[in-house]
Amino acid sequence: MQRCKGSARSRGRRAKSLAFQPLIEKPVTAPNWGQAGAGAHFSPADRLWAMPPRGGGGSLLFSFEQFRSFQNSGDINLLPLNLLIGENSAGKTSFLAGCRLMVELMRGASTASFNKDPFFLGSFDQIAHFRGGKGGRAPLFTIRAQARVRKSPIVVRSREDANEIRSCTLSITFQNKYSQPAIKTIDFNDGHNYFTHNSDNSIDVFFGDKELKITGQKMTAYENITFPAETSLFSIALFRRTMMVARSMISSSARSSKSRDNDAIDGIRNLEGYLLSFRNYFSRRVFASAPVRTRPDRIYSPTELTPSPEGNHTPNSLIRLKRFSPDEWEQIKNQLELFGSASGLYNSIDLKSLGKSGSDPFQLMISNGGPQRNLMDVGYGVSQSIPIVAEVLSSKISTLFLFQQPEVHLHPRAQAALGTFFAENVAAKKGNITLVETHSDFMLDRIRYEIKQGNLDHRQVQILYFTKGRLDTHIDTIKYDKSGNLINIPKGYREFFLEEARRTFS
Repeated sequence: MQRCKGSARSRGRRAKSLAFQPLIEKPVTAPNWGQAGAGAHFSPADRLWAMPPRGGGGSLLFSFEQFRSFQNSGDINLLPLNLLIGENSAGKTSFLAGCRLMVELMRGASTASFNKDPFFLGSFDQIAHFRGGKGGRAPLFTIRAQARVRKSPIVVRSREDANEIRSCTLSITFQNKYSQPAIKTIDFNDGHNYFTHNSDNSIDVFFGDKELKITGQKMTAYENITFPAETSLFSIALFRRTMMVARSMISSSARSSKSRDNDAIDGIRNLEGYLLSFRNYFSRRVFASAPVRTRPDRIYSPTELTPSPEGNHTPNSLIRLKRFSPDEWEQIKNQLELFGSASGLYNSIDLKSLGKSGSDPFQLMISNGGPQRNLMDVGYGVSQSIPIVAEVLSSKISTLFLFQQPEVHLHPRAQAALGTFFAENVAAKKGNITLVETHSDFMLDRIRYEIKQGNLDHRQVQILYFTKGRLDTHIDTIKYDKSGNLINIPKGYREFFLEEARRTFS
């Protein structure tokens, strides 16, 4: 990231702040398009390269219609760091839950749900928007994702073909089925072509000037593919087989008419190429944290590694690194200690094995300048901060981080240090997208300071300000300038603070 010049003292401070760096993945190089053609093989790294750069460009959008308190949220463009602020019950948690569900559906996660720790939205009647009066409860609600992507190298035929970027949209509409939300339609549109997967086991495909309706019977007859509505999550394998059916139908039509429909064939290829890249773009790991992390234990047993919102897995993840990946453990340990020193929570952290075997229990030990003490014997803020910091530092793949009030149980200095931590890790790892629901002015002010100091690009961070009305929630996007000043501030943003000041000093 570009850093501003300054005095030796300020340069030293910025050099020190760079220590908050997660492990950086190797850069991805572009494929050799001169050798690319139909049917060419590309490595996973080449497929990742097919996606547009992440970061300041801001090409990842979500929107919600008739969902919880949102009648229509509008397009919310997510940047690498997004700070969600607003009153309680203004829709911030619903927004996080909707983003998680969409990404998990794109990954084909069988556990995708509106009711999974730490988000529990309830049944259909609790999730669908209440419109008031005679409008009643909305019969449908929609979650939509949009991104600008390049075509997947799998179907690319030339350099020009590879460089074409389109704005693609995926919309998933839910209906009420047995009081629970069930998928009604899945729509994908690459700007020129589209397909719709309907709950009646049919798929509508439009490309060029052709429109096909592929029924469940035809899919069943072709490689035994079925997609019952109750379980129809977004499946790339299903989509690609659908495209094979479409090609077969077009080829049969072409043979009967003795002509080749190149526009339709190209339309299928484009639709498939953009969908593959779109899914890869969204298919990132998701980690959602609970507002209160797990309470510490005096002794841990190396068992559970499944990530949990409360951070139950964190001690076991760290002991596995120390015992089996000592070099990586030393890097993360050093960065944990840098955060601990900056926050005033602790100076050193270590894991004390109670045996020589890799399966023996262990203790998490903390020091703040004196002798080591068990995690149980230090302030509660230490055990609340370590799961968040360790999770970010140890992430090796692109992740959507969803943090709820990470400042809970932290004093002002530690809240401010957490703001620096998020800022530095945004600068170091542009593949991640971090959403932080917070009520901490100290964290917000520190992020403004990091922008002013040149440690965080102002184009990579924004505030999402949630305002609740009688029946609807509105989201305002507040940007920063190069000096860390807020721009495009909505009227209601400062009214509360000004009113409190008036009451205090009048």
